[in-house]
Amino acid sequence: MSAADALPEPDFDVLVQVLAMPCYVHLGLVDNPASGRPEKDLGQARWAIDLLHVLRERTQTSLSAAERERLDTLLHRLRDAYLAARR
Repeated sequence: MSAADALPEPDFDVLVQVLAMPCYVHLGLVDNPASGRPEKDLGQARWAIDLLHVLRERTQTSLSAAERERLDTLLHRLRDAYLAARR
């Protein structure tokens, strides 16, 4: 079994999760893979969330209703986490 065999099938949801992972790291919700510790960088978190918003806006007409709902839900959760981290 090669490393490529262990990877998920490339699709929109996987792309969104790959783009969302830095949000979780920069919000301190997931350990930074480089240090193994949670670290907050709210400026980077905001930038990563904004990138997901750009993806949402640019793909609005080509997403299925289910994909749009999942992305909207993710963005809502990340924005709430960002606001909580700012307090």
